[in-house]
Amino acid sequence: MLATSTTRARIGPLVLNNDFRHPAVLAHEAAALADLSDGRFELGLGAGYNQREYERSGIPFLPRRTRIARLAGAAAIVRALLAGETVSFDGEHYRVRELRLPEPVRSAPILIGGSSRELLAVAAAHADVVTLAGSPRSSIEGTSDYAREAVDRQAALVRELSGRSIELHVLVQWHEVTDDREAAARRAASSLEVSPQIALDSPYVLIGTAEEIAASVHDWHERVGITRFTIFADRPELQPADVFAPVLDSLSRWSIHDRSSSSSP
Repeated sequence: MLATSTTRARIGPLVLNNDFRHPAVLAHEAAALADLSDGRFELGLGAGYNQREYERSGIPFLPRRTRIARLAGAAAIVRALLAGETVSFDGEHYRVRELRLPEPVRSAPILIGGSSRELLAVAAAHADVVTLAGSPRSSIEGTSDYAREAVDRQAALVRELSGRSIELHVLVQWHEVTDDREAAARRAASSLEVSPQIALDSPYVLIGTAEEIAASVHDWHERVGITRFTIFADRPELQPADVFAPVLDSLSRWSIHDRSSSSSP
C-alpha cells in the first residue's frame, strides 16, 4: 500500500529481527517489495535484542554472539540473492543449495543497525546503509554511545572495516522543535539517561529552532558523513513528525536536504 501510494519515498522496516525470518524466505519477500515499489524498497535487519519478544514468540533467545553470527550469515545470503546470484551457502546457522530468485531481480539496499563493535563489523561487511542505533551506555569506548566522541569513533570504525563507500544513518532518539534548547536538552537527558551536555551535542538528539536543528544536521554531515536522520512519529512523549516541516524548509538551504529523512521508522 505504501509503495503504490508514493512515488519517491524509500520504504522498508527499521529493522527486522533476523531470528524471526529465514533468509531464503525473506529474500523472496524483499524482491517482491522492491518490484512493487519500483526499486524504492530498503531491507533493514538487526540481530534481535528483546528477550521478552523471543519468550512470547516461543523462539530461543540465543547468546548475543550467536545472534550476531546468524545475522552475518543471513545478510550474506540475502545480499547475494538480491544481487541476482545463484546461492549455495553452508554455514553454521544456515544452509541453502543452488537457490536463485525468480527473474527479473530488482536489487534492494540492505540496512543493518546496531552499536556494538561486532554488529558494526557485520554491517560494514554486508550493508549498504549502517544505522547507528545508540545506547546510553558505551558499546565501544567507555562513554555513552550518544556522545560526540563515541559517534566519531563508530563512524570511523565502520569506514575502516568496510573499505568502501557506505551510507551512515542515525535513528534519532529525541527530537523537539523549540526556542528553549537548554530546557529541551534537560528533558532529553532525563529520558535518555545522559547528561544535558551530551544531549546538546549528539546526532541522536535534534533540538532547538528549525534553523538550529538544520545547522546541527549539516554539521554532523560535514564532520562525520551522516547522510540520513530518522525521527519517530508515534512516540507519545515526543512531538508529532509534522513539527519538523520547518526543519525541512531550513534544510533545503543545505546541499544534504535530499539525503536527510524525518519520517517514522
